[in-house]
Amino acid sequence: MIYISILIASYNSEKKILSTLKSASLACKKEKVNYEIVVVDDCSSDQTFFYLEKISKKFKNLKIFKNKTNLGFSYSILKAARLAKGYKIKILHASNIESSKDIQNYLEKSKNFEVILTDFIDKRKLFRKILSFLCSRCFSIVSGKYIKYFNSSILCNRKSFLKFFPKNFKGNFFLSVIISKLLLSKRTFAEVRVLQKHPKTGSKALSFVNLYCFFYALMIVFMFRIFNK
Repeated sequence: MIYISILIASYNSEKKILSTLKSASLACKKEKVNYEIVVVDDCSSDQTFFYLEKISKKFKNLKIFKNKTNLGFSYSILKAARLAKGYKIKILHASNIESSKDIQNYLEKSKNFEVILTDFIDKRKLFRKILSFLCSRCFSIVSGKYIKYFNSSILCNRKSFLKFFPKNFKGNFFLSVIISKLLLSKRTFAEVRVLQKHPKTGSKALSFVNLYCFFYALMIVFMFRIFNK
């Protein structure tokens, strides 16, 4: 049985995807776990998928898929989770923002806890730090659960991830919903302190769409808390 499926939603990641695959493979080998890496290319406009096909022979545990249209990060990760065969899943950013040592730490912790969350050392600009802090505090209040970061690239049981994935939800904060539901369902968890090398490019974090997703996600969590006591 495959213990862990590494899920990657890739979009225009031609220059970074190889290092991401190497980091994931190295961590899984060091922890001696049975693993697979499932990459869903979200209809990239560069040569990402062609490059993945080219290097696929070097990674016997690699499975690659390509969306016919751009579905966005959330639906691409959902697709990867459905195609995966692992008992547990770990979401990875395609741009290799987590080192193999960090991934190994997640895997080690997962042997004793059901859910592993990210408590990352935030080196982003002040605006993003404040925004992230406020969003996490809102989810803490609504869920009644306190963790450092509610938009974590989690490691958890694959079936639970699929069960708690919010239906008809396309956009940011789907992970916040899943994490909140897992915590409200009393899954044991641990937070891993890591330094994520987030891209320094501009962000569209503050937009009407993201605001709508944020409040919609809070409503889902609130309703789940009320009706699942």
